[in-house]
Amino acid sequence: MRVAEALEKVRARYFVGGSVASSIDGEPRATNDIDFVIDMAVGKVRESRRCGKLRRVTFLRSLSFFVSCTLASAIMCACTTTDPGSFAGSYADALCARAVQCCPADDLAAFYQGSEASCRQNMSSRLSGGPGLVQYGIMRFDASAAEQCLKRIQSAACGALFAAPADPTDPCVSVFVGATANGGVCDGDFFCESGYCSGQICGVPPCQATTCPAGQYCLGEDSACMPVVSSGSVCTDDVMCGATGACLNNVCGASLADGSSCVRDEDCSSGVCFRPTATQPTGTCRPRFCQGV
Repeated sequence: MRVAEALEKVRARYFVGGSVASSIDGEPRATNDIDFVIDMAVGKVRESRRCGKLRRVTFLRSLSFFVSCTLASAIMCACTTTDPGSFAGSYADALCARAVQCCPADDLAAFYQGSEASCRQNMSSRLSGGPGLVQYGIMRFDASAAEQCLKRIQSAACGALFAAPADPTDPCVSVFVGATANGGVCDGDFFCESGYCSGQICGVPPCQATTCPAGQYCLGEDSACMPVVSSGSVCTDDVMCGATGACLNNVCGASLADGSSCVRDEDCSSGVCFRPTATQPTGTCRPRFCQGV
């Protein structure tokens, strides 16, 4: 295979995955592509291009990357940063580079083990399911929004880029959207253009927290806006206690300040109850990522 020959010529480490691998070592499956996982230094990327074997492939800054090329095109891929399959990596590279530039070192240490590589891995995994959902027609990929998203990450001021809550006009939230119009059948909110699935039918939610008047809340997006309950009253959900409150032990009270002991993210005014380990029963309220500057 020309791909393997090119990789071996530059002494790059790789393995074959997907249906080809399973057909050899497991259950045979039909496929029209071959999946390579490659560990290649940047210098070897340039060298492989000079060999002419891996031309027209856009390599990301990450040293490990995934290349999927159809047998019919014989490694003549045309992957771009606004292709569903490569967007996650481009997004992670851009955002984590800005995180290193913008955010305190202790934030990187707390959330991503102090490593840009760990940040990239975490961010990429959040979007890893998107391309498959696009392939099966469950979601749509907006290439224009993807381009705008990457440009915003590269150019936005640090405070605006990592603001919490996120700006609803941020193009990054519109890159992967549901493909089913209102009235269509759905099995979850992510199926729907509106982001709302009720009774397995896409539609417009009766109310949304962002559209309720001041002093009212929307519970579960299935009912009308209701008046916020007073402090000390019984509650079943944090939204009942208003923007600055929390449902603490089923009673509305003020959200906890940074440095307070907490059990849930919702207990904290910042929305982050940080635990050094997942098994730790309680944590400490702290600013959101990159908001403690």
